[in-house]
Amino acid sequence: MNHYIYRDLIYVFIITALFDFAMNILPPPFGAKLLKTYFKQHTILAAALIAGFVGAITLIPIQILTQYKYPTLYNSFIIFIISAFIGFPMEYSNIFPHLTHYYYNILPRYQSFLADGLSGFMVATVFWIITIGLNKPSKLFILIPIWTIILVIYYMLYIFNIIVT
Repeated sequence: MNHYIYRDLIYVFIITALFDFAMNILPPPFGAKLLKTYFKQHTILAAALIAGFVGAITLIPIQILTQYKYPTLYNSFIIFIISAFIGFPMEYSNIFPHLTHYYYNILPRYQSFLADGLSGFMVATVFWIITIGLNKPSKLFILIPIWTIILVIYYMLYIFNIIVT
């Protein structure tokens, strides 16, 4: 592996940990209302480290299956799917018993699948903004229609009470 792959693993670890930290300390709607009982099982740092570790591990199959460094529809789809499917070993491995009890056992499986996939895509979006940033901003324009579609789908799922809040 070259040093860029290590750098990317570190970026993803930090971004994922910071998202988890923010969900832990911020009030709703930015904080995670459904995860409050999970967060009571860990210190803020421990929960963030667990999330960062999972984010970095998730990057490994993403690196194998995509050219993840740029936002494309294909890369976005692969990142979403791998992130969503990572939830299955997290739930059934017994490595994360508190997460299983306070997250996977509470939400309908389709909703945790969507939430895990979306969290991976959120991390990817921040990763792309940091790594591409001002160098090639035109590469980031694809994120506008993708996020618009995600928000419309979320709103529709919310309106029809398909997702639990």
